[in-house]
This record gives sequence, C-alpha cells and structure tokens, in this order.
Amino acid sequence: MTDKIANKTINDFGRQHETYNEYSGFYGSVDILADTLGPLMSPEDFAGKDVLDLGAGTGRWMHTFHNLGAKNITAIEPSSAINVARANTEHLGNITYHHVPGDKIPDGQHDYVFSFGVVHHIPDPDPVMKRVYEVLKPGGKAIIWLYGRENNGLYLAFMHTLRVFTVRMPDRALDGLSKAMVPMVRLYSKFCKFLPLPLKGYMSEYIDQVEDYYVQVTIYDQLNPQYAMYYRRQEAIDLMERAGFTDIQIYHREKYSWTVIGTKN
Repeated sequence: MTDKIANKTINDFGRQHETYNEYSGFYGSVDILADTLGPLMSPEDFAGKDVLDLGAGTGRWMHTFHNLGAKNITAIEPSSAINVARANTEHLGNITYHHVPGDKIPDGQHDYVFSFGVVHHIPDPDPVMKRVYEVLKPGGKAIIWLYGRENNGLYLAFMHTLRVFTVRMPDRALDGLSKAMVPMVRLYSKFCKFLPLPLKGYMSEYIDQVEDYYVQVTIYDQLNPQYAMYYRRQEAIDLMERAGFTDIQIYHREKYSWTVIGTKN
C-alpha cells in the first residue's frame, strides 16, 4: 500500500509540474530561498559548492543555485517532470539529471543536498534520508524544508476535508477549482493584515509577493498530491537523527513550516 501511495504521489507531481512549468519573479528568486533558509544559512553559501536538488520539479531551485555560483548541480526527480526540469535548465550547462527516486540517488560527494517541499510527500522517508546522508561529503549538509503541524490546526482541518475530494478529481477540474480559489486566498490575505489569523506571516511574506498564477500553483500543490505529512518540530529533528545527521538546526519559517539542516560527520 505504501508503494502504491508513493507512486501515485510521484505521478501527481509529474502532471502538476508539466502543467505549471514556469517560475519567475519572486517565486523563482533568491529572496524566497533566503526566506526559506532564515537565520540558518545565507544564499551566498551555495557559491562554489556541489549541490544536489532532491525533487527538482520544474528546475526553479537549480536555476537559483546556478545564479548563486554553484559549481555543480545534480537534479534528482522521480516523476515525468524531469523533462520539464531539463527543458528549463539544460542551457545552464553545469547540471546533471537523474530520473530516479530519492533512495536511488547515484553515488557522489556533494557539499549540500537541498530538498524543498518533497520529503513530506514521501510515505517512508527514512531510506531516502539515509541515502542523502551517504552521498554527502564529510561535513556536508542536508537542507530540508517540511510542512509544519504547529499553529496549523484550523488550516489542516480545512485542507484535510477538501483533500478527501480533490485527490480524486480529474486534473482539469482541480485546475479550475484552484483558479477559482485565488480570489478567496487574496481576500483572506487582506483580513490577515488586520487580524491575527492562521498563516498570517505566510500571507504577507509569500502570497502577497507573487502573481495570481503562483497563488494558483500553490493552491493546486496543496490539493493535488496523494500523500502529505505535516511534521511537528521533534518529528523533523528525529527524521534527521535517524539518518545519522548531527548538529541539527531548525527554523520555524513564518511559524507554519520547518527548515531543518543536518551535518554529516
């Protein structure tokens, strides 16, 4: 059953990234990387490094790492979106592409493994994280962004109810629903400016910074995948520790998600 859910989730994301294959403006900027890293790292730390992007999707982070001066970039993408990532970034010239799942990452010695919004969609993430540990250099770091559970109770109750239906919807219908919800999200963001509502920081620091297309992408991304795990703080730390990482640092991004960094001995 776990394999079936994992494969369905991979296929969901392949179709999603084939449909929503753009990344421009704030959505594809160094600023959003800086917001993700928070106080734990600086975007400039990627300069001259060998970086592996686990779950490359459309290639937006690979583009960012290239612009920051990464020496080599390795793209890992298990879905059909590997073709999107290649089409969007092949001209950059310092990227190697692998159409494999995370537990099959080819041997390597990377400075950083970066994974944004991927691990929380893997039903059994331990084999993936152990493989991440294996392909890092001694002293290398895994940088993982995860959905958070803390402060998201009302939001999760709403989303879990919606997802009962949306994970079964045809792609075109879900696309239409996501587009129809954009004005509602914009309105909610306006209320957040005056009221202490859930996701207040996320609304001002992300939703208000991007165009409607990317709000639609974000809604679709929440409603589409077959599997999604929302991690508590200790669960995120435990995930890293089980894989062997030490010196684990964690940042509560906008009080709704976790950026976790672990170091290989």
